[in-house]
Amino acid sequence: MSGPYEDSITAIEAAWTAGWPAPVGVPVVWHQNTNDQTPAAATYQHWLHVAVEHTSERLVAFGGGRAANERELLGSVVIRAMAQRGRGEATLLSLLDQALAVFRSRRDGALSFLGTSVIDQPGASADGIWWVRSGIAVFTYRFRG
Repeated sequence: MSGPYEDSITAIEAAWTAGWPAPVGVPVVWHQNTNDQTPAAATYQHWLHVAVEHTSERLVAFGGGRAANERELLGSVVIRAMAQRGRGEATLLSLLDQALAVFRSRRDGALSFLGTSVIDQPGASADGIWWVRSGIAVFTYRFRG
């Protein structure tokens, strides 16, 4: 049995699959409770980490009867682009831009993206191997409940 949270993640993953250009040699790891391992620096120069973060749920319209009110989930897709230290930022920033472009001005049925933004604080991974730049794509997901 699925619910609106799972349904929103499924819709976001479908939007990603339809829009991501999938550059060769750039793995994408989804955060949703997977067993995916961090890609090895010996094998990959760049990779992406994508996480869906739900922030709140609200009632938009009522009067449809029990469990038939219009509701929406608010949240964001957080994208972290990783590059091996010493590789520079040109490819890293290009990958982040391509990833955010998947969601810019997109509406797919119940899923709407409201905007994207780059997070202006670059950093390094805890192990020091990867340089990290991040961005977010804010969304709403409408459902009846």
